[in-house]
Amino acid sequence: MTTGDIRNLTLRPLSTTDLSACLTLAADREWPHEDTKWAYLLDVEQVCGIVNLAR
Repeated sequence: MTTGDIRNLTLRPLSTTDLSACLTLAADREWPHEDTKWAYLLDVEQVCGIVNLAR
């Protein structure tokens, strides 16, 4: 992970359209591949993520 300007980061709600990005993050962190659990979480809960606007 690289450091950068915190002003490029924003918090935003996530939805099921973010499932692919969540699975990519999980794989990068060597978390278990649990696409069904991620899909359920994104569908029934309010989930937020930190997004780098510079990307």
